[in-house]
Amino acid sequence: MDVTLKKDLIYNKMKEDILSGKLKAGEKLPQGMVLAEKLGVSYITMRRAFADLAREGYIAQIHGKGTYICDRKASAAKKRFLILHGPQQDPSWPYHYIIPGIERTAMSLEIDIEICLIQSIEELDKSEIAKILAERNISGIVVIASVFLGNEKILKLLNKQNVPVVLAHALRKDYQITGWATTTYNVKAAYREALQHLLDMGHRRIMTLGEKNNRKEIRGYTYEEYPAFLKSIGADPAKELVHLSRYNDNTIPDAIRKAFLRPLPTTAIMCHSDFFAIEAYKTLKSMSLRIPEDVAVMGFCGAPDGEYMEPPLSTIDLGYFSIGKKIVELLNTADKWFFSEDAKQMAPPLIHTDYQLKIRGSTNIKIFQPENEMEYVK
Repeated sequence: MDVTLKKDLIYNKMKEDILSGKLKAGEKLPQGMVLAEKLGVSYITMRRAFADLAREGYIAQIHGKGTYICDRKASAAKKRFLILHGPQQDPSWPYHYIIPGIERTAMSLEIDIEICLIQSIEELDKSEIAKILAERNISGIVVIASVFLGNEKILKLLNKQNVPVVLAHALRKDYQITGWATTTYNVKAAYREALQHLLDMGHRRIMTLGEKNNRKEIRGYTYEEYPAFLKSIGADPAKELVHLSRYNDNTIPDAIRKAFLRPLPTTAIMCHSDFFAIEAYKTLKSMSLRIPEDVAVMGFCGAPDGEYMEPPLSTIDLGYFSIGKKIVELLNTADKWFFSEDAKQMAPPLIHTDYQLKIRGSTNIKIFQPENEMEYVK
């Protein structure tokens, strides 16, 4: 008999026994090999059937303890949130640092969490999504993404579902475009505070390692307005000091090297994120330049890696764990802002999260840079 057919037979038989009450909630099933032999299938076939049963909430496989029949009534009454995110392989993706806060808070509130790629949902149509949400008893959705343009497929699909959505760690523009409840922060103020710290430490010729993105912005400032912003705070606005790229782009090392070949070299680097700073560290060390004695480096985001860099990285800590906590708490109150009678007249919640300037070893030396060394001064 075909392995897939055997798996389906086991799945259907177990499901029937659970729903009929033959297998009761809390009952522990025999050990894997014993049960496989009893069911007359291979251990692998049984595992595949059990994976489906566990995914649908019929059984719970607890590491080190065994497999138990779930209480379907209790499970149905329990809230369950679906977390949608982008590719996991990119270490710079905020998902990695927000999800622990989501999971721990959900556990404390006895809320179940399921996690799925945005791309997987985008492959479905609206009726298929509605069916999955109903079958899996999903009471709310978290989307960890930003920089929406308004034409994204996931936006159109989720807006056709009667389920509250919270957009995690996004910008105010994303809130306006999506119409979803959102956690955000004052990105311009946070970025300005990071640059102000470098200015306070005496730096004026500050290289910007910015990110290329669809909106053509550097942390809330458009590419066009960025030079004027730099000049307004007292930093050199020379275009040659701004390099735009994607994370882990092989153009970053060359851009940094060129910055130090000019008659007036840079004394500090402002990075789009802590992950851009990692690339800056590698390049500066390969050039035998000391941090911060020869050049200061400022990160932005507060990834845990920064504390373990040498020297430790100064950064704007966006509080990823706290963001995860606020997301769950917000979605848990959807009865007030989504399902209530007044919800249609209410704007979805916009929650501002805190950030903190963390001054560490990468910027802790103050320098004196005479104004006649700043080429932008007329």
